[in-house]
Amino acid sequence: MRRCGNFFDWPDQNVEELSAVRTLFESWGYSATTPITLRSSEEDPPDVVATDEAGNQMAIEVTELVDEGAARRNAQIDEAEVAAGFEARGIGPDRARQLAKVQSYYREWKSDEVIGAIEKLLSRKDGKTWHGGPYTRTVLLVPTDESDIDPEEYVSIIEAHEFPRPKIITEGYVLFSYDPRTGGCPVARLSFAG
Repeated sequence: MRRCGNFFDWPDQNVEELSAVRTLFESWGYSATTPITLRSSEEDPPDVVATDEAGNQMAIEVTELVDEGAARRNAQIDEAEVAAGFEARGIGPDRARQLAKVQSYYREWKSDEVIGAIEKLLSRKDGKTWHGGPYTRTVLLVPTDESDIDPEEYVSIIEAHEFPRPKIITEGYVLFSYDPRTGGCPVARLSFAG
């Protein structure tokens, strides 16, 4: 399990992608009673296909915005070793174990780096061959749980930026992890040039 950016993390990738898409749909006002079916796609991309009651299909490709270097370093942290280090400094064993669980690396992002990372993800996913269809909409969903990408600051930054218009993708969204200030998962919609 990745130890940073893990709000959306599940042991099964299909469940992880479906969960992120359900969260996006909830932000749009959909509920469990909304007549829409979500299923993992048999061929990637897209990751998920949503079908409404009229049979219209929406393709959704899910790709996480996470600093892979920090995620790799966090996966290598030995919690027992970290806890022993805290205990050696006089911290009790229970508190040392608690501190070891939250000991992790994270990246300090700048706004231009966030925009650049989203542009790279958009370009990479738009350059692929999408399977199935026809689709009424093709959506890029970018979940993130990066602690330094605060939705209170970044929703407006992302929404104010004009991204290069993709050829295949018709919509793009950045989905932030749960924010207690809003009581939900904030979403930023990408604007495309032209």
